[in-house]
Amino acid sequence: MANERRKQYLVEKKEQFKFIGIVVASFAALAVFMLLSFNSLLVTLLPSGLLAASKGRIFLFVAGALTIVIITAGVILWETHRLFGPISRMERELTSMAEKEDYHLLHVRSKDYLYGLVERMNAIISKLMNK
Repeated sequence: MANERRKQYLVEKKEQFKFIGIVVASFAALAVFMLLSFNSLLVTLLPSGLLAASKGRIFLFVAGALTIVIITAGVILWETHRLFGPISRMERELTSMAEKEDYHLLHVRSKDYLYGLVERMNAIISKLMNK
């Protein structure tokens, strides 16, 4: 395909958000656990005056953890379209072929995760078209 850019990153919104939600919730739970553990450690080791003076640094640490969670969500969204996009497209094309009996090769971008699977499916479709 000449232009392999996908125009839309949220192809299967429900499934993509579910996947992103699970991963982000896992990272957020881990971050909260780490922050609570870190806070407990600081309260145990530092005198109260020094702990109060360190509130700005603790805030920066929390902000950094939240930033990492947000960036992670963005990266996951960026990557999931390479999986959910081809699935959505194959569902549409296979349904169309079954309804109209108009067989054709499937097309996905070469960087999509399911490219190898689609190539094998195309080999089967080619054999069916030649019968």
